[in-house]
Amino acid sequence: MREYLDNDVYISRVLYENEVTNISSSQAEIDVKNILSVKNSEWSYEREWRAISPRKGKINLNGNAISCIYFGIDPGKELFDRLKRVAQRNRIITKKIKLNGYDITM
Repeated sequence: MREYLDNDVYISRVLYENEVTNISSSQAEIDVKNILSVKNSEWSYEREWRAISPRKGKINLNGNAISCIYFGIDPGKELFDRLKRVAQRNRIITKKIKLNGYDITM
């Protein structure tokens, strides 16, 4: 994926933790990437990666950076429909998570 992004974009695998990370104001600038790369462990089934940029606005993607979009259980009909149309126009596969008791399927 690195080859599809601008050089100043940071790629991070999300870390899943049970405790909230506390930092001091003197650490804030150093730890921004780390803070943006942590979620509660209840979300660990997502196995998420994030692209983080120091610039405001959209991140430019080159080529075929996105091959599939995974939607959560309830992304909202309007958002789901809109993103699915955009994905189809760009030949990107979409999958929606479905819960069946304790089983998660696509």
